[in-house]
Amino acid sequence: MNDLRRSVDRRSSRDGFTLIELLIGVVLTGILCTAMAGAIVVVVRNMAATTSRIDNSQDAQNLVTWLPRDVSSTPATNMRTDPTLDAGCASTSPGTNVLLLSWSEAVNGTTTTYIADYRAVPSADGRTAMLNRYSCSGTGSMGAASELKVSNPISALPEGWGSGQAPVAVTTSGNIVTFTLTQADGHIARVESAHKNPAATLPPSPTTAPTTTTPATTTTPATTTTPATTTSVGATTTSSIAPTTTTIPPTTTIPCVVGSLTLSSSTVKTHSKPPNQLQSDVTVTVTWTGDCQLLQLEYDTGGSMGLLYQNFTTTSPHTVTLRGFNNGGTEIWTAGAHTLAVIDNNKNVLAQASLAVS
Repeated sequence: MNDLRRSVDRRSSRDGFTLIELLIGVVLTGILCTAMAGAIVVVVRNMAATTSRIDNSQDAQNLVTWLPRDVSSTPATNMRTDPTLDAGCASTSPGTNVLLLSWSEAVNGTTTTYIADYRAVPSADGRTAMLNRYSCSGTGSMGAASELKVSNPISALPEGWGSGQAPVAVTTSGNIVTFTLTQADGHIARVESAHKNPAATLPPSPTTAPTTTTPATTTTPATTTTPATTTSVGATTTSSIAPTTTTIPPTTTIPCVVGSLTLSSSTVKTHSKPPNQLQSDVTVTVTWTGDCQLLQLEYDTGGSMGLLYQNFTTTSPHTVTLRGFNNGGTEIWTAGAHTLAVIDNNKNVLAQASLAVS
């Protein structure tokens, strides 16, 4: 009986933790909690930065999506850069006008006017700004404007917004319109577009009927009568001018033929910060013969934007540049092979090449 009691007493003395064990447990718990707290802080900070980059990228994609469509619909005479202009919609648009575009479309006898106004709107503190697109339409009076952000934050000029200037340069060369934006982080972004509205390219109406359809013809010959001087009965001599017909042959149009399509690099890596943007420029060059007008490069970056288009330069060498991050590129590319196609006005594919993105 005494042996049993001593065995129970010995087991009871070993139950629980010693002071050293408790101290070690407290120290380890503190270390783990500190590490977990630091990890949570890092995740929260990165999440905010990632969200901001995604938002900025989406805004830039809006510019790449909408500007080419608006410019291609607008005749050159309807592109205005006066900073004091208002959009002309039912509601007053804020900020400074950068490029005001307007065009009309007639469907089933009804003519609708469309307005797209790209405006630089300063932030509350005046240190940065955003490029916004304000658009409206109407068959008589214009409707209220809808607003869409189309750029990352852009820099405000030191002299302020009172001067009516904005950190966006708009230049034209031929039918190409180029947007150059100075972003708040110092990067330069460029977007090129071409206007294709027929009102900008059709020749003026002729003032006389073309000679190719109605040849010049003399149907009544001219007659000259000269009285004879040797007789008394008034004998005469008659001369006639034979009718002549002149026909101008129709002109012959030489078809457009693309001779070659080359890339400055068939493989390109994407940048890590921000991700999925090309690390370097890729220049696409084509050669052609014949009547080639407004040839475009058609490509898909693999994102949600679908097919994108850029116009080849009208002077040789005929090029299109897929801009990398360090040169103001904003397009988001997925890894894999991407088909680059040269198309004409009728969307006919004239040449193709493949660009590998990793």
